[in-house]
Amino acid sequence: MATGIDIINDAMFSIGASSELNPATPILINASFRRLTQWLTQMTSKGILLGLDENGEPTSIPLPLPTSPAGQLGNAPATDLSLGAGLAPWIAPIFRLPVDGPTKSAATQAMSYLYTISAMAELPQWPATLPIGGGNKRGPNGRTYFPRPVDPFPYLDIPNEEDEPDEGVTP
Repeated sequence: MATGIDIINDAMFSIGASSELNPATPILINASFRRLTQWLTQMTSKGILLGLDENGEPTSIPLPLPTSPAGQLGNAPATDLSLGAGLAPWIAPIFRLPVDGPTKSAATQAMSYLYTISAMAELPQWPATLPIGGGNKRGPNGRTYFPRPVDPFPYLDIPNEEDEPDEGVTP
């Protein structure tokens, strides 16, 4: 997980607005932080959901907005570079810098990656009567698909051998 200042620094370095020798002023960092929160809000409204669940796994929840530049974003580590590259064109006007072609290209690729990584593929809902497998194999075994096993008596609770007996009952 990155902090807001990490993403802002990546974006500032990519547009040439800041370096180790010429760091950005706190006023410009705060202005960039406001742009970062606006950009994250816009991404959430577009459906780009990059949050993490309680186990640290990527999930389809919105990123929590940080309250300060040092606050954690709660994003997946794989999205750090893309967030920095995507933010760069947004903060270039703050520094009165033009956005050059490579920066635009990197931002476009970053947004494409963020859209892709946030897309949650829906699992197909197959009908229960659909056969499993191809069913067209020829030879001595015939068809290779089999229907799903159906419990003939779903209302009966027949104990299996693995079931433990109740207390006080001897088998």
